Amino acid sequence: METPLGSATLRSHPLGFKVARVSNGSIHLRLHLWTRAAEQPGFEVHDHSFDLKSYVVEGAIQQITFTAHEDPDGDRCVYQVAYGESRSSLRKTDIAVRLEEPRQSVFRAGTTYFLPAGQLHMAERHYCALAVSLALTHEKGGQPLTIGPRNGPSELVAARSLLSERSLMELGLRAALSF
Repeated sequence: METPLGSATLRSHPLGFKVARVSNGSIHLRLHLWTRAAEQPGFEVHDHSFDLKSYVVEGAIQQITFTAHEDPDGDRCVYQVAYGESRSSLRKTDIAVRLEEPRQSVFRAGTTYFLPAGQLHMAERHYCALAVSLALTHEKGGQPLTIGPRNGPSELVAARSLLSERSLMELGLRAALSF
């Protein structure tokens, strides 16, 4: 904990984990503590505006990658993501899609995986109470997207609340997990 990451604060994330982050320009180191299910069921499939290299420290992470095809009869819809300091919002577009599920992978403690910017995916704990991962991200730019139900709301807002004013080092890992 006596690293730059130890001085970071912890935030909730709507996809089911807590995150502490330190940044250096367009490069970020993130600690993810996976302890719960996603808060926005049906909106788990998303991409990133950054390349992600993740090392699983504890537990296991299941990742499913997808390809989306524009389809006027598709049952899904593209949502654009906008980030704020303490919230994110998903805004529905008129683009209907269908998803193909080309690959499912499980990454266990001690393994590393890479996800390029723009690749649609979803990730979650895999048959464990806790998963911990360290992710190194490199911003590439672009508009991040989420895929949601076609009959979903026109806008969905999620809090990314600060869980404590105290740093991760001050909290300690056990206290950080209890939030």
